[in-house]
Amino acid sequence: MVVFCGAVMIALIAITDWGVEFNATLGFLYLFPLVLLGMVLNWWQLILTALLCTVLSDRLDPFPTDLEFARDLLIFLTVATTGILSRGVAKGYRREMETLSRIESESSGSSPARSLPRFSAGKKDRSLRSGSGLSATG
Repeated sequence: MVVFCGAVMIALIAITDWGVEFNATLGFLYLFPLVLLGMVLNWWQLILTALLCTVLSDRLDPFPTDLEFARDLLIFLTVATTGILSRGVAKGYRREMETLSRIESESSGSSPARSLPRFSAGKKDRSLRSGSGLSATG
């Protein structure tokens, strides 16, 4: 479903960029589908999608071809980097959620006393038992 939404967004941006008659490009809008697609695609699929978006932006913009390579390079690097960063954020989020779920499932079977932090015997241990967790002597 996410891939379908990303493809529809790319198509809508391309159609709008082609149909709009003013001296500007809408190529920067390709960032949004790449952020969305970065959540589900592999890195090489994101690179290919960024390449497709770059070609669409190049063919549909009204600019002359004198600085075409530099403009295409800038668009490709920006769109590809956005997709890869989105992928990294989504991957990190999933990893953290899996770790949290694993920790919660491990701690649900143990008693509440086992889940409390353990302190070595000494000054900190006595201050925690007495109810004052802060001390001026440290």
